[in-house]
Amino acid sequence: MEVLHSTDTLLELKPAQLRKVKEIKSAAINSKKEMEPVISQIVQCVNLERLSLYSTVAVTFPEAFFALKKLSYLRIHNLRSPKVFLENVGKLTNLKTLYIKHAKFDAKKAAEIWANIGSLGLFDDGTPKDTTIWHLHQLENLFLPNCRIKLLPAQIQQLTHLKRLDIRRSKLIDFPESILLLPQLQELYTDDSILENPEPAVEEYLQKLPYYYQQKEAETKYIDECLLYFPKYEISDELRVLAMQLLADNAPKIKALQNLSLLLKATQIPHFDMIRIRATQYLAQLYGQKAAEYLGKEKPVITICGKIHTNKNDLRKRLKEQGIGYKAKLHESTTHIVMGQSYKGDLEALNKPQYHFLSEYALNDYLDQVAPQYLVADDSITDQLKQLLLANDENAVELAFELIKTGGLPKDCITELFICWIALRHGKLFNKAQKYLRQIGSPQLGDLVKTWISGVFNSYTKYQPTEYYQYQELCRFEKYEELDALRIAWYTYRNYGVGVKYLINRLKGKDLFSFLKEHCNGTSIDLSGL
Repeated sequence: MEVLHSTDTLLELKPAQLRKVKEIKSAAINSKKEMEPVISQIVQCVNLERLSLYSTVAVTFPEAFFALKKLSYLRIHNLRSPKVFLENVGKLTNLKTLYIKHAKFDAKKAAEIWANIGSLGLFDDGTPKDTTIWHLHQLENLFLPNCRIKLLPAQIQQLTHLKRLDIRRSKLIDFPESILLLPQLQELYTDDSILENPEPAVEEYLQKLPYYYQQKEAETKYIDECLLYFPKYEISDELRVLAMQLLADNAPKIKALQNLSLLLKATQIPHFDMIRIRATQYLAQLYGQKAAEYLGKEKPVITICGKIHTNKNDLRKRLKEQGIGYKAKLHESTTHIVMGQSYKGDLEALNKPQYHFLSEYALNDYLDQVAPQYLVADDSITDQLKQLLLANDENAVELAFELIKTGGLPKDCITELFICWIALRHGKLFNKAQKYLRQIGSPQLGDLVKTWISGVFNSYTKYQPTEYYQYQELCRFEKYEELDALRIAWYTYRNYGVGVKYLINRLKGKDLFSFLKEHCNGTSIDLSGL
C-alpha cells in the first residue's frame, strides 16, 4: 500500500498500515469535520515521500507534520495558513519540491498577515525566521503560482540547489534581481509583465538561462501538466530543458541544446505527444538535410520507428511503386528513418551518422510530388470533395474520408477539412479529421490542431462569438499557408452570421461593393459594432 488516491481510504487505515504509505496523491479536505482526522492520519505516515493536499478550508499544520523527515515532494492547493506554515516548513529537511498554488487568507486577517510576513517569509524586523522557506537548502523546485507575492527577497540565494522557480500570476511589479543570485537555476516561470523593459543584466541573464517561460501557445496549455508529470517520469535535467524549449518552439535554443541522442529521447517522453511530435520535426530539420533528394537515388530503404498517422500498409504500397524499399524494423540496408512517436526499440541503434531522418510530412509531400494519388492528381473532383466536407452531414463526411483514404487529399481542400474538423467537435470522425490534418498538413498546422479548438463553427455552441473575437481568429489563420482565412470567413458568415468585420477588411473592389450592398437598408447601412 505505497500509494493512496483518496481521503476515504486514508481515514480507514490503521497505524501499521499508515507506516507503509509512501505517497498520497489526493487528500481532499472539504469540511472542518474532515480536516483534523485527515491531518492526524497523514502525520502518522512516517515514511511518506510525496503528498498532494487539496483543501477548501483552513488547514492547521501540527508540529508532527513538520517531522515527516522523508517527505521530498509537497504540493498544496489553497494554503490558508501561510504564516504558521512558512515559519515551520524549513524543518522538512528532505524536501526537494515545494508547490504552493493559491495561497489564500482570511479577509479579516489578510492585512495583518501581509504586514507580519512582508512577503514569503520576511517578518516585521526585515529578516527571516530561523525555520522559514529560506532554510530549505536542499530544495530544487519552488513553484508558487497564484500566490500574490509582492517581494522576492535576497534571502532566496540561500536556496543554493534551486533549479526551477515558478512565480507566475504573482503581484510582482518588477523582475526580482534576487533571482540572479541563484547559482543553479535552470528554469524560470514568470509573467511577461515584469519583463517588459528588463535591465541589461537581467536580459543577459535570461539569454543565458537554459529555459525561461515565454507564454507561447503550447507552453501555456501544457505548463502545469509538465510541472506535475516531469518529476513523476524522472526525466533528466538536460532532457527536461530540451522538452520545454520544444514546447516553446525556440529554434535557436533547441539547436544549441540538442544532440541526436537527446532528441531521440525526446520522442519517447510519456504523456506529452506535442513534445514528441516537435522532437520528430527537429530531428528531420537538423539530421535530415536533403533527405528527400536521396530518396530519388539508388536503392533507398525506409524504416519507420514509432507511431505515425499514415497507414503503414498504404505507405508501403506507395513506396514500392517508386522503387523505395521498406523495412518494418531497423536493418543494415536502412538508409532513411521516418521517426514517429514512442519508438520501443533501441535508441542507441539510431544514433548513427549514416541515417537520413525524414518527417512523416516530408515523406508524404515527396510522394505527392513524384506519384500523386488520384484525388491529388485530379483537379475536377476537388469541388465535389469540398462540398462533402462542408455538408454538415456525417454520411457525407464519412464518404469524403473514404475518398481521402484511397485517393489522397488535394492541398486546396485542407481549408475545408479544417472547417469540417471544428464543426464535428468530437467523436470518431472528429478524431479522423484531426489525424488527416496532422498527416497531410505542415508541422505548424499540426501544432494548431493539437493545441487549439474553437466553437465558432459549431451550431450547438451556447455562446455566439463576437465579431472582434472572430476577426482575431481569422487573422491568426492567415499565418498557416494551407489555410485560406477568407474561405473560412465566408463559411462562418453564411452559416453563423459572424465574420463581417474580417470580410470588410479583406475584400476589395467589386467583391467588397457587392458584400456591402447585402447590408444596405434602402440608402443606409449599419456597421455599428464592427
